[in-house]
Amino acid sequence: MIKTKNILIIVVTLFVILICSCKDCQFQGITPDTLPNATVGQKGYYAKIDQNSSCQYSSKICTLVSGTLPKNLTLDGTGEIKGDLDTNKNIIGIYSITVKYEVCFGSSGYGSTDCHDLTKDYKITVQGK
Repeated sequence: MIKTKNILIIVVTLFVILICSCKDCQFQGITPDTLPNATVGQKGYYAKIDQNSSCQYSSKICTLVSGTLPKNLTLDGTGEIKGDLDTNKNIIGIYSITVKYEVCFGSSGYGSTDCHDLTKDYKITVQGK
């Protein structure tokens, strides 16, 4: 039979391990540094925006906080920008956007905890054929 003292030691040890492993979790940045250029009428444009962190996260979400993507491109919550660019040459230009990545390293019965967010500015240049 396990004694109360042994249970207490196990619980305290687990608590210390959890605290030590989580306290150093850091949201280190957003990658990549730049996004690929696009071409009018391009099929299957794809770029992936992701986060760098020092620990396993419990949740992450990427959102567009300012700017506009070229017509027919979308950004989803996983950081993927994809779509088939419009064939109209009026879309030629430089599109400036700002994305926000929120990363949470913990969770409770009430939702995510220990959440951090960063923003990053990007440009997508759409060129003619």
